[in-house]
Amino acid sequence: MDVIKLKTPVLDRLTDAEFFEFCQDHRDLRIERDSAHQITIMPPPAPKPALPTAS
Repeated sequence: MDVIKLKTPVLDRLTDAEFFEFCQDHRDLRIERDSAHQITIMPPPAPKPALPTAS
């Protein structure tokens, strides 16, 4: 998945609480908002490989 940048008038009007709720609704993604209210959506970090279990 590539990085997606969102910029629309609707997103400019999101309050901090609404943005927080948006992030909570999409916890599987990394979401950031800059000072210009541009929202960047990134794929989640790759999972760390599991350590082998000792037998």
